[in-house]
Amino acid sequence: MDAETLGLTEGEREGLMEGLIDAEGDTEGLTDGLDGETEGETDGE
Repeated sequence: MDAETLGLTEGEREGLMEGLIDAEGDTEGLTDGLDGETEGETDGE
């Protein structure tokens, strides 16, 4: 099902895509941060 089927305007489609891209970036950053914390705790022991 595409955006036109859902009845979204051009702006709404662009906003949705930007939101998905932002969410993907945030997820990667969070994962990297958790990996760094885990490595730091392991190295400290």
